[in-house]
Amino acid sequence: MLIISSENVSQSADLCDTLTKIQTLAEQVSCYREDMKSVPGRSDLLRLPIPLLPEPARELDNRLHDSEIMVRT
Repeated sequence: MLIISSENVSQSADLCDTLTKIQTLAEQVSCYREDMKSVPGRSDLLRLPIPLLPEPARELDNRLHDSEIMVRT
């Protein structure tokens, strides 16, 4: 889960643009429950194995981990 307060967004046009792109990608991601696997050590959390990630999910992951604007805020 990603939570950004409104004052953070209003201070940076780059951050607002990045968040808009993230939202657009997140809306395109879908998967089947039966494809998801339990996270080791977490009985309450499931994840989709990397080989099964659809392209929008891969791009979303890249944006969240590689985006300079996300790292420095």
